[in-house]
Amino acid sequence: MPRKTYSAEVEDLIAHQQEEIKTKNVRFLRCMFSSMCGTYHCMEENANLYSSICHNGVDVDGSSIGGFATLTNSDMTLFPDPKTLIFGQSEGEDYAEVICMAHSADGSVHPGDPRGILCRVVEKAKKMGFPQVLMFGELEFFLCKKEGLEPADTAGYCSVPPLDQGGKFRHELMHRFEKSGLKVKRIHHEGSPGQNEVELDFTEALENADAMTRGMQITREIAAEYGEICTYSPKPFPHLAGSGTHEHTILFDEKGENVFVGPHEGLSDIAHSFIAGLCKYGRDVTSVFALSDRTFKRLCPGFEAPIWTGWDIANRSALVRVPRINFASPGKTRIEFRAGDSSGSPYLLSAMILSAGLKGIEEKLVPNPRGCGFNFDSLTEEKAAEMKINRLPVSMEESKAQLAKESDYLKEVLTPHAIEFLKKFSYVEPEGEPFQPGKWRKMH
Repeated sequence: MPRKTYSAEVEDLIAHQQEEIKTKNVRFLRCMFSSMCGTYHCMEENANLYSSICHNGVDVDGSSIGGFATLTNSDMTLFPDPKTLIFGQSEGEDYAEVICMAHSADGSVHPGDPRGILCRVVEKAKKMGFPQVLMFGELEFFLCKKEGLEPADTAGYCSVPPLDQGGKFRHELMHRFEKSGLKVKRIHHEGSPGQNEVELDFTEALENADAMTRGMQITREIAAEYGEICTYSPKPFPHLAGSGTHEHTILFDEKGENVFVGPHEGLSDIAHSFIAGLCKYGRDVTSVFALSDRTFKRLCPGFEAPIWTGWDIANRSALVRVPRINFASPGKTRIEFRAGDSSGSPYLLSAMILSAGLKGIEEKLVPNPRGCGFNFDSLTEEKAAEMKINRLPVSMEESKAQLAKESDYLKEVLTPHAIEFLKKFSYVEPEGEPFQPGKWRKMH
């Protein structure tokens, strides 16, 4: 494995960080990395070796983690991203934590690393004249009592105590997020009992995906401290609304201007093409991020989850929603994709959303007319054909069949390695059984 080199600026950063580790007397370095399944993994190293690890990496067994390597070709090396280093404390012990990417023996980013896939899409955006891509995710989750696995309270949207029992938890969550360098815009109780949301603030696309992945792990850790269970399952309770992971995007040009702003009800031609790309490739996007059969229990009528590839302004039944535009602050105009969830990797979800929009711009697509307040839940097959929109996959089998088609678009975004893995991997819970965290089984 070749020794990794950095710019002078990053070398200075690494030297400063190593000195800070020494000053703080931190002994443990958490080298975090993510799989295509969306799971977070950690190799813990001696923090005094941080600088050496940045340059020489950490060897791990890729065959033991879904989506990386085979038993006969299992070695891979983790290299930290120094810009992601944070300090924390767990059970009274100080630690440093850094997010890594997996590399193959030749020094290239491993084809199964989802963070690497997002990095390539961000680079494509830059080459297309969009040097800055800002995104933020909405993290929805349920807090459950350990005994009985029931929601932790009976509150609803924006409830207040005593009905809302999650306030103290959310405050601790926000403090922990901010200590970890994650930017939080708002926190609140969501619509279902026990359901909460943390809405992140706009950051660079890669930083946002890092924050989503880190944030989900922090949420689970705090829930355990509170003697509760946190689940990001798309639909843990059949009678309640599920948990989505909505993502918002803005593209900026080289002048630093929001390219989505324009004359068409506040939207530009580029915005229209980005929207059209998300609608055209919405089924492909779903086939990549959806790794749980519960995704398709969530994407059904009546629970503010999209089922058709339509778009609109301020319409939460649409797949692609443009939040109501404030013409006094047009620079904040953004585009929201509402079908996503946390059953798979936040990196892959972000990569698919951004790449679908960019593909729409490349192809100069024109979107179908927007819904104009139409409730897409009530759409019939005949009306959908008239509007020229498609239905999102309704089952894991249909989703995998969409992936198996290996469209030119999918092959542009994903590596062959990633496509082959995603064709085979999914989580399934037996029909009719209650939510059982940790008891999902692999379909393949």
